[in-house]
Amino acid sequence: MVSYDYGRRLIITGKNTDVTQMNQADIVEIVDYDPLKNIMLVIGTKEPCQEAPVHWIIQKARHDINMLLQVHSPSLVKRLKDSLPPTEEVTPPGSLDRAKEFLKTLRKGKTILIPQDNEILFAGINIQEIEKSITFYLKEQP
Repeated sequence: MVSYDYGRRLIITGKNTDVTQMNQADIVEIVDYDPLKNIMLVIGTKEPCQEAPVHWIIQKARHDINMLLQVHSPSLVKRLKDSLPPTEEVTPPGSLDRAKEFLKTLRKGKTILIPQDNEILFAGINIQEIEKSITFYLKEQP
């Protein structure tokens, strides 16, 4: 899933979106989110992906992060397990606890492992920073 902080809003992929086949209908705009009441105001034809609350919280908490790319890849997680800081706590997807855990781990670097879900989270100020990070980690590993 991909998310982009756009002013006071968040642009994110919708639920069950295949990023290799993505089109405009697969994108939703989150206008506002209240984490305490778990109420989200969304514009779009799809529901936002399950991790939308986590992405919202991260991007509102960290001014040096405007874009997130969360990739599910067991083989890549296995390959990079010794190169990236992992989350330590097992947390439910889309939860406030997960957002806190991700923010804690993001203090160690802008690319982190989510071993419980076989995922990697790439964070950056823009797509170029994320692309640079992806290139670095893919070249570093055999």
